Amino acid sequence: MNTLENFKKQLREKDLDTLPHRALRAQDLDSLKIPLVPTFRVWDYAHEAKSSYINGCYRSCIICSSNAVEQSFVHILIVTSEDWEKVYWEFRMTKNTFGKIIDKVKHESKKNKEPESLTKFLGDADWLRRIRNEIVVHPTYIPEYLELKRDDELVIANRIMLRDIRHLLKFLNSQKREQLEMEKLTAKTSEGKIIRESEPLKEFLENPTKIDVSNYLDWWAFQTGLLNYLALEAYERMSKVINGLYYHKLIS
Repeated sequence: MNTLENFKKQLREKDLDTLPHRALRAQDLDSLKIPLVPTFRVWDYAHEAKSSYINGCYRSCIICSSNAVEQSFVHILIVTSEDWEKVYWEFRMTKNTFGKIIDKVKHESKKNKEPESLTKFLGDADWLRRIRNEIVVHPTYIPEYLELKRDDELVIANRIMLRDIRHLLKFLNSQKREQLEMEKLTAKTSEGKIIRESEPLKEFLENPTKIDVSNYLDWWAFQTGLLNYLALEAYERMSKVINGLYYHKLIS
């Protein structure tokens, strides 16, 4: 059984190995300041999103960024209502998904009852809602992929991964999407030996039958890069919304 000291040693070694990458990711977020907002729930999610991104936990960053904006919307709807206590208990006693909250903002805006500040960020909020749902519903990996041995199993796994990546690419702007589509996928054996020349992802997207191969395509490296882009985009949008809703009030 490992002792506490052994675990400390392992963690120190891992910290040193990952330090350069974590420093680069911390630099990505350096200009995206999050103000100390008047609701701890929003602050907790925003802080966890930052920590997740720096440590390479991209799905967690996306989920927490979305949750921070969702809770920001709830908070603004409560504090700007004519009867904040009534609205507070409505939110706490009923099940409100992010989609329903966005719909409520749209509905109230038609009656001129909704805070104008929320309307400005409906596009960002809906993007965060959709990407959060997408990464939960369509994970970009197949568990135990390298343990698949039969040709038909590998073909199906490759098809599913291409489908999931196609789902996520639509969340990127055209420049980033084109950049990732030129990333090359390498076919390997289960032992890691390269058995086919690399081809850009774009070739697979435009010619889906190319995916029907019984090889291990290097999806893992690609999906990590894709999730990195999406997590940074999610954090940037969260920072934009929170600063737009709160920061101007804090300095006025």
